Amino acid sequence: MFRDAFSDLEGHGAAIVGVSVDDDESHRRFAERYQLQFSLLSDADRKLADSFGIMRTFRLLGAQRVTFVIDREGIVRGTFHHELSMQKHIEGVQQMLPALAREL
Repeated sequence: MFRDAFSDLEGHGAAIVGVSVDDDESHRRFAERYQLQFSLLSDADRKLADSFGIMRTFRLLGAQRVTFVIDREGIVRGTFHHELSMQKHIEGVQQMLPALAREL
């Protein structure tokens, strides 16, 4: 879904980076299969997921699906969490970006 909204989000000055606890090879296959235009980063040691508090109670289940909007200063300006609908993440980001761009 972020793939399909990439040009719109990029047009608002956003940089999209996907992060998950999967390894680099898994990311390579996923990016190739879905023809992603943005980078995927591996957090295999789960340090980033732990620092953002998104690891599930039972760590074997991995991290929650959360989208963060982080401004140029590194401040988290928005958090979108929905396990089943990435479209809700995208809609939240799309609504937030124009206002954020005006502030910066």
